[in-house]
Amino acid sequence: PTTRALTIVTSQQPVYREQPERGAMLMRVAESHVRFGHFEHFYYRKQPEQVRQLADFVIAHHWPQLQDQAERYLLWFTDVVERTARLIAHWQTVGFAHGVMNTDNMSILGITIDY
Repeated sequence: PTTRALTIVTSQQPVYREQPERGAMLMRVAESHVRFGHFEHFYYRKQPEQVRQLADFVIAHHWPQLQDQAERYLLWFTDVVERTARLIAHWQTVGFAHGVMNTDNMSILGITIDY
């Protein structure tokens, strides 16, 4: 359960890590790149209206069957939690210990974005 690589672009411009390397950019494709971190961004800036707007956006685009439900936010959040649990369990079943499985590396759809 991960994004797919569409293309990679390299550059002669050096990037300085342990040693200079060529720069590169990987373009990933996925059904959604909305991450948990997008919600955290608004939450920690005390912008609850933006949290709600983002939740409404993802529900409309990825959970349209919930739009008219009175408890749509609870139903949506429950599904996000279940998808995330399945994602982590899947990685563990193949022996992958993901050291950076954090809010900026997972889509709310249960997809690994960066690893």
